[in-house]
Parts: sequence; structure tokens; C-alpha cells
Amino acid sequence: MAVAGEANSAGDLLAQLADRPLAVFEPTPALTKSAFALAKELLDPLATEISDAQKARRNENKKKRKRQEDGDEQPVLQLRKVHIEGVAVRQVWEQARRILDAACDEIERELQQDGARQVEGNGEGPDRPGELSADDMEEDIEAGEDEKGLSAEEEGHEPDTYVADPHGLNDGFFSIDDFNKQSQFLEQMDARGEDDNPSDEDEVDWDADPFEKDDDEEASDVDNVMPALNNTNDIRYAEFFEPPAKKLSKTKRMRALPKTQPPKATAGPGNSEIEDDLDADLRRAMDDVHRDIFASESEASSGEEEASDEADGPATRKNMSTHERQRAKIAAEIRRLEAANVAKRDWTLSGEARAVDRPVNSLIEEDLDFERVGKPVPVVTTETTEEIEALIKRRIIAREFDEVIRRRPDAIGSASDARRGRFEIDDRKAETGLADMYEQERLKSTDPNYVDKRSAVTKKQHAEIDKLWKDVNYQLDLLSNLHFKPKRVELEIKTVEDKPTISMEDARPVGEVGESMLAPQEVYKAGDQGRKEGEVMRKHGSSTVNKEEMSKDEKIRKRRREKERLKKQKRQNATSAGERAKKSKQEEKKDILEELKRGNVKVIDKKGDLQSLGKKSGSSSGPAPSSSALKL
Repeated sequence: MAVAGEANSAGDLLAQLADRPLAVFEPTPALTKSAFALAKELLDPLATEISDAQKARRNENKKKRKRQEDGDEQPVLQLRKVHIEGVAVRQVWEQARRILDAACDEIERELQQDGARQVEGNGEGPDRPGELSADDMEEDIEAGEDEKGLSAEEEGHEPDTYVADPHGLNDGFFSIDDFNKQSQFLEQMDARGEDDNPSDEDEVDWDADPFEKDDDEEASDVDNVMPALNNTNDIRYAEFFEPPAKKLSKTKRMRALPKTQPPKATAGPGNSEIEDDLDADLRRAMDDVHRDIFASESEASSGEEEASDEADGPATRKNMSTHERQRAKIAAEIRRLEAANVAKRDWTLSGEARAVDRPVNSLIEEDLDFERVGKPVPVVTTETTEEIEALIKRRIIAREFDEVIRRRPDAIGSASDARRGRFEIDDRKAETGLADMYEQERLKSTDPNYVDKRSAVTKKQHAEIDKLWKDVNYQLDLLSNLHFKPKRVELEIKTVEDKPTISMEDARPVGEVGESMLAPQEVYKAGDQGRKEGEVMRKHGSSTVNKEEMSKDEKIRKRRREKERLKKQKRQNATSAGERAKKSKQEEKKDILEELKRGNVKVIDKKGDLQSLGKKSGSSSGPAPSSSALKL
């Protein structure tokens, strides 16, 4: 039915084109639809088959962990059918092109595989005259090795290659596949009750003495196996064991083993292809050698390892030990460095270069640094202006104003002249020594009249530092202890007055006058006996007289006496105050001298000698303090 549908679609399209051939240049919707339908019917089965084949090959390669010869996996066709709904002609043509390209690649791959199978079948046939089969060749090689005593390495054979398994158990000496096959074979033989290899085993003499040795057989075996036992310097691993298999390298091709190499064939269509391949390999090897010899130093340094592997013969590289390979690599590096040292230096490394000493326009490709005498003037650009404006706006919004601190002219050069956030550290030598510190602490603890020289602010800061340090110590104790440790209770002395207040009853008559409760000195005053309000005592104190009854002369004399009494009292007060001031000044001077003496202050006398206060010049300042008096 599909073939009939394709024939109908193709017939309809051909009929339309036969009637109107020029319709191809201006296709109608019907013609376009017919062409789309025909392309879909023809390409859908092809796309599905190619996509399935490529996916199956990719999954197989993933399981075997093999890569393509070019190192990359073959891309898989993602189109399984042609989409024609709602697409343009260009898109349909692109889909068809991809499907056809994938089909061409598959056909070329199949042709290459068929040709390789045909070449192998023509070259490995054991029945062809004048040729040897692979088994015969292997037997001849083994016989030649037994006769001449040569190892596989001396014959120039390369070791087999092995494929790494998913678990990473395979290496040059162990193959998990061979182990599984051998163990399965032995299990089958044990299940059938058969011997492992009865024909090769010797018969066991159960009546013989196990401790008796057969000298003849032992000597003959030793002589046959190791004829040069006396000289062990020339014994090689390859004389007794085959070379271990090597893992297939991804970067270089492995040369085929002698068993897998096709024999030289006579002239023919298949043999010409083999000869072409051999010629291509030979030309490739010659090109590699030519490139290694005449390549530039830069190319040699980049591909040194690969070139050395390809240039050296397999036998030479195989016979070299790890130390020899390392020495050869170091020697090649030394030769390269010596050649670079002898060669002409680049103009950038030869110091000052003039225009004639360097290539044309070579300065354009270099980034040069110029020395400037002064600071370069910043270039004002639009971007810089916009950044400054954005910075100003952001600070205004955040209210971050860097106001200028007003300074007085006399404050310039003072301690406050430093930048904000910084302070000056006094790096001068300490004026007090250990002896002075010990003396101050001793006086502080013993002398009650000791005056601390620190200011109140300094004392407050020291008290705050002590409090913070105690808090830090308490927190560190909590963190470092396994169990909770409560805060240490500090003793605080308080005066509590809990004595009972003695309350006395005031028993007195309620109707008594208050004058009867006055003290004697409150009741009687000398000279005031019998004097009433408004009366004045006379000069001799014999009698009193009222102010209104006094004459004018009496009043003047009374006023004069009052003034004289006040002057006399002021004079006495002034004299006592001067004496007290003089006495206080002397006491202050004496206190200052005592304080200076306690501070061990020395002065310079008239002769220019240092002497302590309160001592005469020339007198000794006392014995030097002992070592026990110093504070360490």
C-alpha cells in the first residue's frame, strides 16, 4: 500500500509538471503540498532506519568503551521523519539534506567495512599456493625463537593490547575475560568428572620415597632450563616470559602484530590497495622523521614528547629504562635551551633597540610602559562625569556628608591635627624605671597620704579596662570549662544602721508658757539686765537710756564709738588673716618639697652638680638599692 501511495504521489506531481512545466518557478499551493507529501513518503523510512542503526552502533561502542579512529563519536541523526506541517520550503529542504547526508555516510561506512573484510579474506586464506596461514606462521616464529634463544623483544614484536573493563581489573598481566573463561572451563570439567590434562601429567609412584631425590633428572632439568646459571648478569625477563599487554593509546596508532599483519600478496585488485596503504604508511613515517629533524624550535618544544615517541624505533624505546628515558628527555631540553641561548635574541630582549634593529610596525603589537616626570593629567570623559554625579547623588540620599572640620589657627600642629580616625603614639622612652614603679606601688599600699599622679580621666579609663578584662576572663572561663561555673561573688562592704532609735517621752504641762523652757544663757545676757526694747546702754554700763531721750551730742559720740569698734575689729581680723596666709604659704611650700622628696627629684646646685632636695651638695645620695629592691 505504501508503494502504491508513493507511486500515486509521484504520478500526480509529474502530471502537474507535465501540464505546466513553468509552474516550478512560481509553485502553487497544490504543487507545493504534493512535493511535500512525496518527500515525506520517500524520506521517512530512510530517516527511521538510519537513526536506529546509528543509535545501535553508538550503544555498542559505549558498552565496549571504544572510540572512533578520529577520536570522536559519529553523530546520530535526530530526524526520524520529515516535518511538513507549518514549515517553509527552505526548512523542508534542510531536513531532506540532513537525511541524505547521513545516508551517504552510512553507505560509505558499509563500503569500507566490506572492502576490509574482502582484503582479510583474500590475504589470510591457508589454501592459497605459496603462502602460509596465521597458525603456520606462529609455529614457525615459536620454533625460531626456541632454536635461536631470542626473546619477543629482540625479534621486534610488540606486546598485545588489552581493553580496560568497566571495573578496572584488566592490566598487562591479568585479564578478567580469560580468567572467567578458564574458571568456567574448569568448573565444567569438574562437573563432568574429567581430569584437567591427563595426557600431559606424569604417573605418580605411590610406593616411592618422597624424600628421595632424583639427581639425574634434577641436574638435566636445571641444565636445560638455565644453561647460564653461573652468570646472572645477562638474565632478562623477556627470556622467560612474554611481554605484558599494553593499553591501547588514544594519541598514537599501534603497529599491528605479526600474526595480524596480512602477508605479501601477488598482484591483483586487492593487493594494490594493500601496497597503497603500505606506501602511505612509509611516506607518513618519512614525513614524521623529516618534521622532527627540520622543525622549528617552537614546534619541537610543543610536540617534543610525541616526536620522540614517533622518531625512536619501538625496539629502542622499549629497551630504554625509565631512568634512561628521563635522561634523554633532560638532554633534549638542554639542547633546546642551548640552541635558544646561542640563537639571535628577540629585539624585546636585547636592551635599547633602534628603529633599524626591530621589524616594521613592531611597536604597534607591544604594550609599552612610559616613564613620566609628573603625575599624568586625568582625562575628563563622559563616563567619569557620570560616575562622579552618581556618587554625589548616592551620598546625598544616604546623607553621608564629609564636612570640613573647622580648625583654629593656634591648633595647627597640635595632636588634633592628625587625620580623623588616627591618633599619635608617643614613642619616647619611658621616664619611670622599675625602681620608680616599685616605689610608687609601695607608697600607694603603705602611705595613706599618697597622691596618685594620674588624672581622673585616666583612672576612669583604667577602671573600665579592668572591668572589661574581668568580663572577658569570665566568658573565657565559661567557654573553656566543661561544667557551668558561676560568676565569682565580689565582696561589697556596706554600712547598715540597724540600731533601734531611742524615743523619749516629752512630759510637760500643756498650758506652760514657752519662756519657762529656755536655757539660762538664753534668758540672761550680761549688760542687758532690765533693758527694754529701744533702750541703749551708756558708756560705763551703769544705766540705760532710751534713744529718743538722748541728745544730739550723745548720739554723735555713740556713733563714733561704734565706728571705732568696727575699725578695731577689722584690723584684728586682717592681722589674723595675714598670719594665717603666711603660715599656709609656708606649709604649702613645705608640702611641695616633701612631695618632691618622695618623687626622688634632683636639682642642680650652684656648682652644677646634681643633688637631692633636703641634702647638702657633696653629700652622698645614699646606698644604691639592692637587687632585691628592684621590681622584676
